Amino acid sequence: HCLDLSMQELTLGLTEEKILEAVPKVLEKSKAKALFIFTACVDTFIGSDHEIFLAPLREQYPDVLFIDARMDPINRATMPPIVRMHISLSENFKKTGEEKAVNILGSFIAPDEDQELVRHLKKHGFEVRHMQNMKTLAEHSLMGNSMLNLLVCPVGMAAVKALQERLGQPFVNLCGLKNIEELTAVYDDICDRLGIPHMDMEAEQKEAQLRIGNAADK
Repeated sequence: HCLDLSMQELTLGLTEEKILEAVPKVLEKSKAKALFIFTACVDTFIGSDHEIFLAPLREQYPDVLFIDARMDPINRATMPPIVRMHISLSENFKKTGEEKAVNILGSFIAPDEDQELVRHLKKHGFEVRHMQNMKTLAEHSLMGNSMLNLLVCPVGMAAVKALQERLGQPFVNLCGLKNIEELTAVYDDICDRLGIPHMDMEAEQKEAQLRIGNAADK
């Protein structure tokens, strides 16, 4: 859905009112469970107050997830769009308890099932959750019950920090590791936090070298 605004409506500050008028019509037609409201750079220039429409909409439609999804590349220095996107997508996480699960955050691509840390976590009874694998909005919200967030790309740092503050979810930073010693130390930290045995990194290295050798032969 696209909302057209005239120059007069923009200059008079009627953006918020137009959105408040349009959203009920959209929801009446689509019965959506989630609605992303994308505003453009011009809204930043004229100083639109998004809470003017977000607060009443969330009160009027408590069962609908409203995401403030701004398109504002002019703010790249303070909040790049991809950083804001990760924050917005994690706003649906809700903590209703604690489940034996770990979240992978910072990447839009789910980890390979055969990745060594993923295998180790699953071996010891932990579910490894990624947004891409959450098929429903309800499943997505349950990521708030995971015991630990694993950050795999720096663009998700603001999101994991926000989740730590809002839900009390701790996180481990897996970005920028320079060598096997640093990787091993971080893996050991993850295992200690979850109360599971450390990984056999010597065996993992041998397996990796074997696979690289097989690939080279092919």
